[in-house]
Amino acid sequence: MDYLSHLLHPDVQRGSFKYHPKFQVLGITHLCYADGLLLFSAAQPDSISFLMVGLGKFREASSLTVSNHKSVIFFCNTNLRTKRDILQRLQFSEGSLPVTYLGLPLVTKRLSKLECAPLLEWLTARANSWISKALSFAERLQLIKATLASMQIYWCSMFLLPVSIVKECERVLRKFLWGGNDRGNVKWSMVSKPEKEGGLGIKDMKTWNKALLLKQVWNVLEDQSLWAKWCHAHLIKKSNFWTINSQGLHSWS
Repeated sequence: MDYLSHLLHPDVQRGSFKYHPKFQVLGITHLCYADGLLLFSAAQPDSISFLMVGLGKFREASSLTVSNHKSVIFFCNTNLRTKRDILQRLQFSEGSLPVTYLGLPLVTKRLSKLECAPLLEWLTARANSWISKALSFAERLQLIKATLASMQIYWCSMFLLPVSIVKECERVLRKFLWGGNDRGNVKWSMVSKPEKEGGLGIKDMKTWNKALLLKQVWNVLEDQSLWAKWCHAHLIKKSNFWTINSQGLHSWS
């Protein structure tokens, strides 16, 4: 993958290439994680050909090739003639946003309940895989703390979850904790308090969600990652983070 990154850099290959407008400042042509690869360029046939030449050289060196059936291309503000030309060159199918990447929906608007359905289904399936009635109360509590209550951390670190999803997730945890019995007289707000305050030490999901999102603030201010640099280059620019207008090109999160 280091060799592929080397090939996809315009300074290495000879050829005409125009960056995607949002990635020119940082010189980004691609992002890769495990077996997932995202390529970015302007909607120009020459730029697309430049990327395909790099993939061709990579195939010759590694015997690894791009699967046309598993690859999708996304357009934005591209005229039909250019779009048709690019699709014919690539033989990829055209996709539509939002799309799921690394298990999360790539959306700029506020998450809907439907978009959070995979999280709820995943949590419910894991809870149902254990026979709660065959476990003691202490064992069910430990499983919630160690596994179930941690399954939403990935989502909570990226998005502010809808209140309805938070309540549904807590309902799954509550049902598992009480072994399916109706314990409506015990408020979940009491259960989710720290043990020293009389609770069971299960983290309150809504509060935990906000706390995890504050890590993004820290990353923007202190981190030197590619994401933080991109935020500074395109969103914050020369403004002050604490006084910047939250409208415009920013995502809802």
